[in-house]
Amino acid sequence: MTIKVECSNPECRQHYRVRESHLGRKVVCQKCGREFVVSSLREGVSRPPSLREAGKEAAATELAGAPKKVGRFEIRSRVGAGAFGSVFRAYDPLLDREVALKVPHVGSLRAEKDRVRFLREAKAAAALRHPNIVPVYEGGVDDDTYYIASAFIEGQTLEGAIRRRTLSFSRSAQIVRDLAGALEYAHQLGVVHRDVKPANILLDANGEPLLTDFGLARFEESPDRLTLDGTLLGTPAYMSPEQASGTLDRVGPLSDQYSLGVVLYELLRGERPFSGPPALVISQVINEEPSSLRRANPRIARDLETICLQAMSKDPARRYASCEELADDVRRWQDDEPVFARPVGRSERLWRWSRRNPVAAAVSSAALLLLILVTVASIVAFSHTLWALAKANRERARAEDSLERKDETEQELDQVRKQADDAAKQKDEMEAQLRNAECEANLVQEQNAQAPQVVESATTQMTLLGTEVNRLRKLQSELSGKLKEAEGELAEAESELAQTQAFLGAIQDQAEGESGLDAR
Repeated sequence: MTIKVECSNPECRQHYRVRESHLGRKVVCQKCGREFVVSSLREGVSRPPSLREAGKEAAATELAGAPKKVGRFEIRSRVGAGAFGSVFRAYDPLLDREVALKVPHVGSLRAEKDRVRFLREAKAAAALRHPNIVPVYEGGVDDDTYYIASAFIEGQTLEGAIRRRTLSFSRSAQIVRDLAGALEYAHQLGVVHRDVKPANILLDANGEPLLTDFGLARFEESPDRLTLDGTLLGTPAYMSPEQASGTLDRVGPLSDQYSLGVVLYELLRGERPFSGPPALVISQVINEEPSSLRRANPRIARDLETICLQAMSKDPARRYASCEELADDVRRWQDDEPVFARPVGRSERLWRWSRRNPVAAAVSSAALLLLILVTVASIVAFSHTLWALAKANRERARAEDSLERKDETEQELDQVRKQADDAAKQKDEMEAQLRNAECEANLVQEQNAQAPQVVESATTQMTLLGTEVNRLRKLQSELSGKLKEAEGELAEAESELAQTQAFLGAIQDQAEGESGLDAR
């Protein structure tokens, strides 16, 4: 069944339909972002108002009249209201000061455990003395009306400052650092807030943050936790995963650190990491990782994003060991020193998600395996197609090569034919030459047949020539002897001639002499 819901913001009045099981629970308006309590009924169904609705109506009736007193406190105006009760601005005549007076709605504390829890809040908060925690003066009961009186802070809530986007990144970091110190102080005293959110953080006139509303606080050492596993206490958008899952025995100081990390996330980005109907938000808080801050706004410092996401780790063991370490890491970022926080990689994110969601991880793994098998099958089919295409390309290339080789073969065949024609011509020429050679051979054979006769004739001729040579040699020898004799005779003749010439000369000389004598 569903019920019709109207946002309590008079400037919004947005209508929704939610499950009837959300009746009396806080939800967040998706239009204006304001929290309100589901109080409307499903159309056409009449049912008596719940205790929370009755309490709110009673509180409105009380405010409609003249200011009332609760104990010694004089109520002057209402400054806020929630599912559990209202906060009034009141005057303390005993100490002459204004206080913030928290009064539960009528009927909210009918059960004894609720009354004990309310007084325990007063006890837990009254023990805290820190500059960033709103001091609680006292708590008590006046004629069945329970109250808690705390300091009245002039200023605004951090929720309003976030909505107006008036805080810088450095100022936001300083606010978280101060609040981390305040929470560490409370944790050291054994007090866990369990409802850290911007609506429970006040900014005074100087802009200093103060943590208030320890309505869900508990003492760590208390043997009676006053709550059972499966009971959700707190605001879904700021709950830690262990708190959202209802395992309250695991809720401790690290849960407050997670909520403060969500506050830092909202300060930096201007919106919460998870939004929507409460059931959806709780599921997201337990199962999903917040989206990247720098992806939404790259101006956000990487180290500041890393600090925020480490404080918001799903596993408490992966958060800072304490809020003090968170404050120290913020200080290191402010001083431009290396921070201790380290960003989470994609593989680690996947592993963490798998551990938180084993069934979904198994289904996802099976789907991934199926996808891989389909992908492999597709790859195999695609590979087979590529192989067939490659084979077809190879066959086509072979056919083209065959055509090219055919053309080359035809060209070679033409050349062979030309060569065959040339060879035939050469054959004819060679046959003609062979016939000529045969004729010459026949002539040579005929000549060879006549060779013995020629040799014999030549031998005879040589013999004759040898005889004639011997005869000529003898004749030459005889002529040589005769020549020598003639030469001897010639020499004697020349000698005789010379003697004759000499004798004749002497005679001539003598004759000439005698002729000269005669002349005288």
